Amino acid sequence: MDAGNTLSTAKSVRLFPKTRTFQETIGGRDRQDFFRFNVRAQSNINARINGAGSLTLLTQDGTAIGQSGDDRIRQTLAPGTYWIRVSSTTRQESEYRLRMNAAWLQSNVLMIVADDFGIDTSPLYNTGSRKPNMPTLRSLAGNGIVYDNAWVYPVCTPTRASIFMGKHGFRTNVGGVDDLLSPQEPNIFRAVSNASTPYSTAVVGKWHVSGSNPDPNTPSQFGVQYYSGFLSGGGVEDYSNWNGVEQGRRFNSRTYATTEFTSKAINWIDRQQQPWFLSLTYNAPHTPFHKPPNNLISRRSRQLSGTEQDIRQNPQPYYFAAAEAMDAEIGRLLKSMPSQTRNNTVVMFIGDNGTPRRVVQSPFGFDSAKGTVKEGGVRVPLIVSGAGVTRRNQREDALVTGSDLFATISDITGAGATTGVDSLSLRDSFTNPAFAGRNFAYTEFFTDRVRGGGRRGGGGNDDDGVSGPTNLWTIRDRQ
Repeated sequence: MDAGNTLSTAKSVRLFPKTRTFQETIGGRDRQDFFRFNVRAQSNINARINGAGSLTLLTQDGTAIGQSGDDRIRQTLAPGTYWIRVSSTTRQESEYRLRMNAAWLQSNVLMIVADDFGIDTSPLYNTGSRKPNMPTLRSLAGNGIVYDNAWVYPVCTPTRASIFMGKHGFRTNVGGVDDLLSPQEPNIFRAVSNASTPYSTAVVGKWHVSGSNPDPNTPSQFGVQYYSGFLSGGGVEDYSNWNGVEQGRRFNSRTYATTEFTSKAINWIDRQQQPWFLSLTYNAPHTPFHKPPNNLISRRSRQLSGTEQDIRQNPQPYYFAAAEAMDAEIGRLLKSMPSQTRNNTVVMFIGDNGTPRRVVQSPFGFDSAKGTVKEGGVRVPLIVSGAGVTRRNQREDALVTGSDLFATISDITGAGATTGVDSLSLRDSFTNPAFAGRNFAYTEFFTDRVRGGGRRGGGGNDDDGVSGPTNLWTIRDRQ
């Protein structure tokens, strides 16, 4: 075969992440068709033809791979450029239908972070008497593992930093709201990008690890390949009128923030041609409390008036409504994925700290909610579901922390960046009910970089917790 003459007419095919279908005519003078595609990570390729034709898989130089002349191809391929040749089995002109799809062998990782979402709010935990309606979260739990003993930091910035770096706050000097995380520190984005099978990386949503006025290109300094969201502050001033940054460019959006972040995530996933890691960091259900669009919330929440007076006097139903909207949008994201992508993706869901004081539920209260190192401030929901998770609808009581997601993601992606960190991989727990977990969990809260002689509890506002120079810490033993 003269590969140079025939392959030059090949049709270019973008296989990932969706199945591609082609309806073509072959026979008569045109006895062969060629389809060219690229593989950027080791992948399983599937192709099947219906009609008068047979298939052959070819390397870039035209060498046949495996058995030729069949109506189906199933092959594991290394990175490179390949062709599929369709050969007519008749001299008469006839139609054929070719279906092609591919899935890389390495699992994708989708990490979803909810803002100000404690166990008393989550419908998957018995703490708290009132719950938002969150069917997507329940579905994830039904197909995966709920961790009953997951601990983080009292506010968002140190929790996010601990996940990104896999280290305690005193090692990164990030212990409170608006603290600055150094982009020079080794982090999960660079680790997975440099894995033996490189991953695409993205963060969509809230950033909040780079101070109160970060450069719009800050995420790229951490090795994040795509970023869209808002960089500073605990939340937006208005969920339907907010300012953001996308790839270093500032913009204003009038789209409901939870919806926009989800749409950006969907679009980014759809563009990927290699394994990916996406950190989808919602600001929901963080303040301002509000009534979300009716199509995203339960019938009960649709009855809310949405007036400022009602929100001020009765904030909890509005807080729940924002959580319901987030759940609906997570569902939209998961449904948007082709089945081969969804089945090859590990989904992690975690809260970044406990429930805010104005809406926290018993047994927690003002002095044991967000902003404190007591249980209500630092114990959060954690769910893992998807690829490689064989334990379904199970609960895990082992002691774990948010920082453990660093080692877990490193383990899943093959990045191997688990030395010199305070992080324990949870991957064994995906299949092993006897997973040991940690001996202890450590959390702390410090502001203005003042340590020692601190105090417990007190002060601050609903969003940021304790204010002023403060040092708080707690240690949770396994038993």
